[in-house]
Amino acid sequence: MLDAKLYVDGVLDAEFGNVDTPPSSSQSVAINTASIADVRIGDNFQTTHNWEGGIDDVRIYDEALDANAIAALAIGTPIVSDFAASEEVVAGGSPVELSWSSDPGNDALAIDSGVGDVSGLSMITVNPTVTTTYTITGNRGGDTLQREVTVLVDSAPLLNSFTNAGSETILAGQSTIVRWDAFGEVSLSINGTDVTGQEVIDLSPTETTTFTLTATNPFGTTTKELTVTVLDGSVPDLGWEAAGLPDGNLGQWDPKINATGNNGITFVNNTGGEVQSGTSNFTGVTSWVNSPGYNLSSNPADSWQDGLGDLATKADVSWEMVVRPGDFSGTHTLFNTGGNGDGTAFVLTDSTLDFRFQTANTDQGRIIISTDLSALGSASDFFHIVATADVGAGVVGTSTLYVNGQLIGVPISSTGIIDDWDGGDLAELGKGGNIPAGNPFAFEPFNGDIAVFNYYGGRILNESQVLEKYTAISGGASGLAITAIDYDLSSGEIRLTFNSVPGRNYALESTLDLTAANWVEIDDSIAAEDTQSIIVIKESLLTDPGAVRRFFRIRPGVE
Repeated sequence: MLDAKLYVDGVLDAEFGNVDTPPSSSQSVAINTASIADVRIGDNFQTTHNWEGGIDDVRIYDEALDANAIAALAIGTPIVSDFAASEEVVAGGSPVELSWSSDPGNDALAIDSGVGDVSGLSMITVNPTVTTTYTITGNRGGDTLQREVTVLVDSAPLLNSFTNAGSETILAGQSTIVRWDAFGEVSLSINGTDVTGQEVIDLSPTETTTFTLTATNPFGTTTKELTVTVLDGSVPDLGWEAAGLPDGNLGQWDPKINATGNNGITFVNNTGGEVQSGTSNFTGVTSWVNSPGYNLSSNPADSWQDGLGDLATKADVSWEMVVRPGDFSGTHTLFNTGGNGDGTAFVLTDSTLDFRFQTANTDQGRIIISTDLSALGSASDFFHIVATADVGAGVVGTSTLYVNGQLIGVPISSTGIIDDWDGGDLAELGKGGNIPAGNPFAFEPFNGDIAVFNYYGGRILNESQVLEKYTAISGGASGLAITAIDYDLSSGEIRLTFNSVPGRNYALESTLDLTAANWVEIDDSIAAEDTQSIIVIKESLLTDPGAVRRFFRIRPGVE
């Protein structure tokens, strides 16, 4: 639906142009008439805002009524309606036919601008010499109703509005809806593209663009402009950073980036949080929040669903964190929102990192993707973590997990439908026991550090974007990576050297084209004996030996 209108006593009182993407301060909710659902009139579901006046009549239609039908409902048989002119623009002195419908029982009916009484008539011809707005006035009993129509004379078109009914700021790859109200035009175009006869269009600019609406008729041209700002798709909608914060107690952690439209979103103190600074294994991390324990305050409420609307949590999402465990012991919640119905969480149990999200508290409606951080670094190191949730109506959910720029395993899909990742319960950072598959979840205080926490709504970060973010913040810190490749032409052997943690197992994969689905596992139990490990493989044993090029990657293996 592209338009929502409110009529009071048969007259348009307010209009909102795009309920597909409502502003964060409101939420479009369809009336559910299923037998198991409540349809409430006169109170809300919390019974805290009850209507104390009177209600005479309530009707629900299965169509959108037009203005004339609404006016008829408001006053019965309309005093006057359907007032129209045969032409919107004419040369001076040309004939124009005015027509209308009216109640035969009216006491009086007249048109201004020198026309006079028109009782008993349904049309009349006028010959305006200047632009004129004609007003027809009908009287019945003590009621009066007026309608207007304008005829342009020797005039360029009118552009009454040219507005963005979606968002003035979009991410690269997204679109927005623009609407306009033009009058007296013969042709319309937007930046040279013909839109004659239309009133709304989807725009998908790839960069910040100023759009010019041009209306033309034989008497001239009129233009209006609007600008759509396009943001880099790798910029988060919400971004928290410890960088730049003064050392000491942090009672409220405000986002440095907030492109959601809800300026009230922040993390507020619950159990504490102290900003500390120093050096770390990541050159881009010199400040962090130690022992964070925060609740989300999103004004009007305290979850992603409350703060951004139900539609936002039914879309794809990517999360980014930069975390230092401090130790690999205990059970900790790094982040959660939504609870153990619809919900999302990052959990660290000893050295095992889980990313969890679900649309229902069932195995079919849940995904848990895990990795062992001790195979990738020490507890005193910062880890760059990115997790994605690909959801949608009527489809299974899919998740990917990256640590230090590396994809952990392969994307994992649910066996059932996942169409939501937040049920509206409290969102928490560094704490929380109300998480997917935890009923309840016995967490311990997180005494580690969080330097960055980012939310990317409506999009899935890809491998190159994740690697770029990791490289930017780590400064190329040594993590799990292949550091050297040697090829012996005579023996046909490929020698790979990679960073490793002694005593851990690693997996090696190969592909010819970097397509995610085409990675082939070569070995998933490569034992590391030092901080640098070497594996030698015969090219003849690989898929398509002799290929012109080949890619390899290393990841945590089977323990």
